[in-house]
Amino acid sequence: MKKILFVLLTMFCAMPFTASAQVADMAIGDTAVNLFFQGVPMSGTIDEFADALRPHFTLKRKMGSDRNWIFQGYVYGKECPFQVFYTKKTRKVYRVTVMPKNLDANIWLDSLTVDYGTPAETELGYLWQLPQGTVLLRVIEGYDPALILLDKVGQAALKEEEGK
Repeated sequence: MKKILFVLLTMFCAMPFTASAQVADMAIGDTAVNLFFQGVPMSGTIDEFADALRPHFTLKRKMGSDRNWIFQGYVYGKECPFQVFYTKKTRKVYRVTVMPKNLDANIWLDSLTVDYGTPAETELGYLWQLPQGTVLLRVIEGYDPALILLDKVGQAALKEEEGK
């Protein structure tokens, strides 16, 4: 009985770490179509994406005219707001922007490098070009860092709707 309890307790404690690794593998694997944000695929409409986020994040505001919703919650261990952007006609999710305050970008850089591999360094920060889209950790002197995820499928829907 003690062995069973020990095994269950060990599995329960390790779940957050293994879940993170599985999401990272899915996000950069060949079979994934969309980027993942905090374990949720950036696919479907804003309503579907919001429903998937709600167990762990709080919807703060819907900005209909700007076509983005603002959520609050923990991202890579830091409580911060983030915006989810969607297309006008089909309401497909195409971008997530995380805006932490007073964050050392190196903390997130380490986690993102584990999830997505070695980034390219640009004048804006650190860039990961993936088959499913783009991840940018924007690091500009004098500003708080920002994490921007651009889903390839969502971006294509946006371009199609805008006629570009």
